[in-house]
Amino acid sequence: MLKSILKYSTVLGIALVAGQAQADMLVFKANSGSGINDCSGNPEYSCEVLGPTDIPNPVSANPNDDTLSVWKEVGPLTLASDLTVNSAAGGGTIISSGTTIQSYMLQFDSPQPGAGTLEAGIEFGSEVLGLITATGLLNATDSLLGAPGIVYETFNARGLEGNDVVDFGADMFSVDVFFRTTSPGDWVRVITAAEVSEPGSLALLATALVGVGLSRRKRR
Repeated sequence: MLKSILKYSTVLGIALVAGQAQADMLVFKANSGSGINDCSGNPEYSCEVLGPTDIPNPVSANPNDDTLSVWKEVGPLTLASDLTVNSAAGGGTIISSGTTIQSYMLQFDSPQPGAGTLEAGIEFGSEVLGLITATGLLNATDSLLGAPGIVYETFNARGLEGNDVVDFGADMFSVDVFFRTTSPGDWVRVITAAEVSEPGSLALLATALVGVGLSRRKRR
């Protein structure tokens, strides 16, 4: 009996890990919904998804690293009140109270302001619900949506300038960006729906549970 339990506990663990791996999907797309190529720029820039230990601390003006960095901040988080954003999926500026969300930060800066442009598409593991692109809203939402333990400094022109563009991808699971290199950099907070396990992972979990039940019957 113990051997059987251990066997199916292992399967159950694999199912849960597989589900988490799917849920944490965050990649730079080869081609975004609007046809923007993967992290292309003039001059050459780079794009990087940061893990929890790689997030800059503090998050401050003028990173000057020629890199578009993306990192997960918080979530899943259920909103206790309406969240104001600069652009919400489907129109408007509100993500409703009771919605379970996750937040991500996009940051780009170059030591040569005005020297070039960067285009990229970023795919998330769940539907994109809203975008925060203005200095005031970025500063106001740091305490709720900022990564735990990370200091977010407040400074002028945090967000996007007039020549910068960020938009929902056609599949609504991605965003497309076009940034011009200006000081102190470009910043976007992306709000997504809470991620869920993939159907395949859930099926594996169900199979494991059924297997436990059958094993118990045979032992009786």
